[in-house]
Amino acid sequence: MAEPERRTRTRKEEIRSVVAMAAGVFVVLFAVLNTQDVTIHWVFSTTRTPLIVAIVVSAILGLVTGLAITRFRRGRSEKRDH
Repeated sequence: MAEPERRTRTRKEEIRSVVAMAAGVFVVLFAVLNTQDVTIHWVFSTTRTPLIVAIVVSAILGLVTGLAITRFRRGRSEKRDH
């Protein structure tokens, strides 16, 4: 039985992974070190909440926005190529 071909990661992929992990660790440390309550002005209300909640919500929104932009650009470039 033949073994499946292993795909080796390129240098660019390795660097991207290391940077992503470092950024993730930084966000987690930053959030954990900032737990005091702050006033947050959400779109529809204002509340006092731990700063960690605002940091996590911001990180998630940034991640989702980045993924959406990447997917949008990839879709446009694929349409242009065909």
